[in-house]
Amino acid sequence: MTLKKHSTKIFTISCFALAIFKLWLVNSEEIIALNAPHDDLWHIRTAAAGFWFLGEYTHMTLAQLPVYALWIKLVHFTGIPLRIASEILFILSAFYFAVVLTRVSIPRPVCFLAFAAIVLHPLTYQFFNRSLAESLYISVLLLALSSLTMLWSRRGQPQVSLFTWLSGIYLGVLWNTRKESLLIVLILLIHFFLLMVMMRVEKRNRSHMFKTVNVQLLIPIAIIASMTLSIHFTNYLRYGLFVSTEMSSSGFLAANKALLRIEPPESKRYIPVTKETRRLAYHVSPAFKELERSFERADHDLVRLTHLFLGIENEIGAGWFYWALRDAASYAGHYMSAPEADSYYQRIADEINRAINDGRLPGRFVFSSYLDPNTSNYLPYLHESLLKICRVFASTVIVRTEKDNPHAPLDIRHDFNSVANRRTALTEGNPIFINGWIFHKSERIREMALVDEQENILNIFSNFTPRPDVVSEYQSAVPAKIPIDTGFSLRIPQVPFIDNAVLIVITEKGTRVRLPYRDFISAGPSKDLLLSIDSIARQANPGNVAVQSFIGGWYPRITVILSLLCVLAIAMIIFNKFFRLDVNLYIIALLSSVIITRVALFTLLDASSWKVEPRYIVPVVPLYTCLLLLILNQSVRAVTLRRRSRITAGLEKPPVDGG
Repeated sequence: MTLKKHSTKIFTISCFALAIFKLWLVNSEEIIALNAPHDDLWHIRTAAAGFWFLGEYTHMTLAQLPVYALWIKLVHFTGIPLRIASEILFILSAFYFAVVLTRVSIPRPVCFLAFAAIVLHPLTYQFFNRSLAESLYISVLLLALSSLTMLWSRRGQPQVSLFTWLSGIYLGVLWNTRKESLLIVLILLIHFFLLMVMMRVEKRNRSHMFKTVNVQLLIPIAIIASMTLSIHFTNYLRYGLFVSTEMSSSGFLAANKALLRIEPPESKRYIPVTKETRRLAYHVSPAFKELERSFERADHDLVRLTHLFLGIENEIGAGWFYWALRDAASYAGHYMSAPEADSYYQRIADEINRAINDGRLPGRFVFSSYLDPNTSNYLPYLHESLLKICRVFASTVIVRTEKDNPHAPLDIRHDFNSVANRRTALTEGNPIFINGWIFHKSERIREMALVDEQENILNIFSNFTPRPDVVSEYQSAVPAKIPIDTGFSLRIPQVPFIDNAVLIVITEKGTRVRLPYRDFISAGPSKDLLLSIDSIARQANPGNVAVQSFIGGWYPRITVILSLLCVLAIAMIIFNKFFRLDVNLYIIALLSSVIITRVALFTLLDASSWKVEPRYIVPVVPLYTCLLLLILNQSVRAVTLRRRSRITAGLEKPPVDGG
């Protein structure tokens, strides 16, 4: 039996082993409880209520798209921790992508390397630790690209196939997971363009081309539209607004656009609607005037964030302004219902537009409801933003052991624990283990509780262990009988305010003795207690963190080497004139377009609206390594085919007549 005969089994077993390794690699990771009301916390609390069962309508009800919240709800019902479920979905999606590559004749070693490049990418170790839509987007994107590849490879079959439906469903999920729907349109356009080019090369007749376009383009579009319209219609029945999110409603878009139309006295980068712009709007719009108290308060959180992240004082950045507008409208009492809020925003837009049109306000041309119309504020900085975004693809990853913010309110941590099925032991920092003994001079101790400044319980201990050495040492010095069970082993969470904690010792008679934590760990004096600390140890980071750091250090270097090799590979492909459009080139073109369009979009946003975090780019970062591997494979294939064609030409050449 040859190795080639068992290549499928070897490939499958290797991928399975790598999947187990990745699960071990992240087994100490858990969802972080963040008090981020517009992102992490919104998804958790919306999932808890089932999205359409949130009760009274507020400005947070339709703040985000519903798909990720529904995914959280689905995982919650299974009882599987959300962190594990997201990781498993990601691994399965990567495996599906690798299997599709094998189906279109990519060598299995290359397919396995592609699977490894996706699954082991260092940016994915902590990527799923937050309850953000991107953690679902990355997996569904892989599924969509895989199905499109299979659909394109079966272009000669004009009948509707399973991959037609899968492509539409996956793209529909992407459309309603995050707001950059334009990128889905571009993916479909690239697919359509490559499909048309290939059918012209194959000299297909018009009837066949028409049927193929129906199957490969129109049906997926119809599925995307059906899924989106279903969400619109459900929102309309439930809340009275025919939209996916409130921020895509006509009134809200009109209000944003009207505010952008006002020419500010001083134009500022990242601040399309300045404080002076709002002051001008207050004078001409009674509706907008109602928001002045909320916008101009001294302790505005989004003003603080703008200063923190952008270094601009007393302003609200573009990336936060639309949230501030919604918060202000809610504060002013304009969220009794979705139609009422939308009509209020429309009233703001009408009043401001009227003032601009009749000359009471200086106006300017606006081409988007969200983007700064003054392009000189950001076009000169596009190259800086592009370099920043591109560095994400080859930057050294610093592995962090992210845990809960100990100052997060208990109700928020409870919501994350219950909805995300969190493993609470993994949500704290490396704990401290304190071993020792303790007894009350006159009463038997029932339990000990460690509480913080707000009396929140950090740990409770009641399983005391036998310490005969303590009895023999102190029995003569204490009037009451000393119980033999005086030993304890406390697990103390690593929290910044631990020094202010208090140990409450509760006896069987109900007596409570409060001992400051600092006195406890130093075995300080107490008139009612005797205690001693035998050891204090901090739990070390698990071994998988060291492995994460090792891979995180080497992966970027390998990416850089592969990038340099690909420059030579592309030159080799050009030199060999190997540009035959086949499924290999289709995958390269599709991955390239997905990566380039996402980088371009967030480069623009980074230059114009806010400092883009790497999490927005991560969904395509592992695809870049796959792209490099496929380009290298294509160059090897080009050279091989070129050599074979020369050998074949030499064999077919007629012998020279020796006469």
